[in-house]
Amino acid sequence: MLALPDFAHLAKGHNEGQATFDMISNLLSYLLSSGATIAPGDTMETGPDTFLRTRSPKHDDYFLETEGEILVLEKISKNETYRH
Repeated sequence: MLALPDFAHLAKGHNEGQATFDMISNLLSYLLSSGATIAPGDTMETGPDTFLRTRSPKHDDYFLETEGEILVLEKISKNETYRH
């Protein structure tokens, strides 16, 4: 087991399929190679002018139920990121 969460992302349409796949693949690759961890509320820059926030599924996200951990990736603006 890789000890990584599952990820979910609501794309606007089928045309975002490859970009979503690439985004999640790159994130998983980074987490595996760096040993970094990720938790709900984390924000990250994933490309030029592309930012994400992670969150736990909401109560009405019943379709995301899983036995393991799952984080939802939401695109946000640079202004919504916060730096420590």
